[in-house]
Amino acid sequence: MEIENIIKGKISEILVEILLKSSGFKVHRLGPGAGVQEALDIEKIKEEDTSKKLLSIPDFIVLPPGDKSPFFVEVKFRRDPEALEEELLLERKFLEEFWQAKIIVVTPREKPYFRLLSPPYFKTEKKEGWPIPIFNWKKLEEEIPVSKEALKKIEKIIKKYFKKK
Repeated sequence: MEIENIIKGKISEILVEILLKSSGFKVHRLGPGAGVQEALDIEKIKEEDTSKKLLSIPDFIVLPPGDKSPFFVEVKFRRDPEALEEELLLERKFLEEFWQAKIIVVTPREKPYFRLLSPPYFKTEKKEGWPIPIFNWKKLEEEIPVSKEALKKIEKIIKKYFKKK
């Protein structure tokens, strides 16, 4: 993986975390950045499904204000959000089924810069009689009530630092 994309991925996680916290959510890191996976000696876990579940821990657990249910969030940076399709088709089992994580894709390509996938990540459409998986994209704010002010500020940051000149 290209180092620049790794950096943009980490920045994307921070931007999503700031956006959610600015909108009144409590956000706690879970994934590799939190050291959870490093703290567990995953190689010693013999059951393959268990180790795969641990390796697929989403980036955050998000606690909405009030008594709404918490949810898991995985953040992805993709210049082209459709590039995520093959990866998810092959590796969505634990994120989608076990964790039931929402995926927030940060993309500088075009608005909306924050796109959301909630389980199920794909809907199936028939094309010439064959089932074709199609992403169930939504704008982030359609499902997660984020602050419009915070969203505008962070969109400016994305335009400034992520857009190719």
